[in-house]
Amino acid sequence: AGNETFDLGLLKPHLDAIEAEGGVPANFAVSLGRAPGDTHSHELSMTILGLNCSAYNNGVAKLHGIVERDMWKHLWPAFPVDEVPIGHITNGIHVPTWIATDNSILYSSVLGPDWDVKPMTESQIDKIDHIRDEDLWRVHEASRAHLVRTARENLERAGMKRNASFEELASLRNVLDKDALTIGFARRFATYKRATLILSDLERLKKILLNPARPVQIIFAGKAHPADGDGKHLVQRIAEFTKDPAIRSRVIFLENYNMRIARRLVRGVDVWLNTPRRPNEASGTSGMKACINGAIHVSTLDGWWPEGYDPQCGWAIGDGTEFPSPEQQDQSDAQALYNLLESEIVPAFYDRPHGELPMRWIAMMKASIKMSLNRFSSTRMVSDYFAGSYAPAMEAFAALGADGFGVLRGDVARDDALVAKWPGVAIAFPQPDRDMARTFVGDDFRVSAKVHLGDIAPEEVVVEFFSGRLDHAANVGAGRGVEMTVQKKLGGGDYLYAATVTCEAPGAFGFTARVSPRDGRLRNTMPGYMTWAVLDN
Repeated sequence: AGNETFDLGLLKPHLDAIEAEGGVPANFAVSLGRAPGDTHSHELSMTILGLNCSAYNNGVAKLHGIVERDMWKHLWPAFPVDEVPIGHITNGIHVPTWIATDNSILYSSVLGPDWDVKPMTESQIDKIDHIRDEDLWRVHEASRAHLVRTARENLERAGMKRNASFEELASLRNVLDKDALTIGFARRFATYKRATLILSDLERLKKILLNPARPVQIIFAGKAHPADGDGKHLVQRIAEFTKDPAIRSRVIFLENYNMRIARRLVRGVDVWLNTPRRPNEASGTSGMKACINGAIHVSTLDGWWPEGYDPQCGWAIGDGTEFPSPEQQDQSDAQALYNLLESEIVPAFYDRPHGELPMRWIAMMKASIKMSLNRFSSTRMVSDYFAGSYAPAMEAFAALGADGFGVLRGDVARDDALVAKWPGVAIAFPQPDRDMARTFVGDDFRVSAKVHLGDIAPEEVVVEFFSGRLDHAANVGAGRGVEMTVQKKLGGGDYLYAATVTCEAPGAFGFTARVSPRDGRLRNTMPGYMTWAVLDN
């Protein structure tokens, strides 16, 4: 999703115009939208074009950054995957848009005015704990009751449009229970989001829903893309399930999903259910919107939830294990979801030993509110983008524009010279001064390597000893580099480099060495310019 490509025939008139008016050769522009070595593709990738032309690249959650680095590692073939220059800035939500009015007023009593639009410290947000349990629960119950009324009105309107009988319309006015544990599931009905995961075992689900002492109800809402037949099938399956006479008052689907319905849902549900098949969810934000209103998030460990999850504020479906087949994944996650509902979620909601207040649940509500306000607001997100991308970009522009852009012209000339000379760079495999099989944690050892730089000055490059754990294929996986320094000039563009390294962890480790441009900007934007040591035959 989101990785668009365009046929070069469609783009040719525009590329020719850019070449004529801007002096950018069409073939060069096309090369920026192709993977390294791809000279035959008839399409230009907008994602590759963006990655090749951007100084800062990021996924929209920590896990998404990991996924994206692996997805696009072929654009930086010399880089270890964890060093591919794609970071992450986790999405956040605009609190004033999604917070219930009564919740906002209640939070203001402990957080002060304008709390929803100004940055706050974690200690300030912790004042949420000062809200009286009775007040928070009263506000939430009112929101749930409002949600139930809205749902009934929506169903009645839909029934009238299809000419439902008087008896059916009367029954629609009585669906749901304003006091029952209410689960919400609302989003785009893409297949990887698995809207029907909770329907995997209908008999088990019915027992959960129809327990007279601890009733549970589910409100579904959302839309499938017009061209997504599989997504439409998910909607149809849920709609069919809601027609079962046994559960018609417990499970509903709200048609014509829009922001009004979305606001009512995130403000009124007790549990926000999220079931994407890991690691397909980039971030997701609906759960953040529910959590700021005191809902408890129940989700697979995908998208933003690995960063937000804590047993004090929500539940994780499964442990993040990724199974080899979708069928295995779905079966495991469905069982985990049912187990949570039966043994933890429903009991926690109805555990009221001291009267009408579910004290354990309210404690989780407060933890959920604090977690979401502290880490998943758009205020935090924009601050991260400014600090990590926009401010450095402005500083770089100012620096490069100095002296009438003379600095930029000098950098371009230097870069061009480095590009021309780089193919001659070579590094021998590093030699340790001891038997590595007899090296233990805490030991220091000396390592050296011969490097050929030709006409490149040593101060223009970084030479590193690189070590890491061996993966299943005996390759060095995620590792760390220790910078080596020049020990001797050998002549002919050759240098002897060395470093002292400390063994920091036990296990099967491998090592090598590498040379890259010292300017990190060059290292990230010219992915071919990292040279690794070659083991002598």
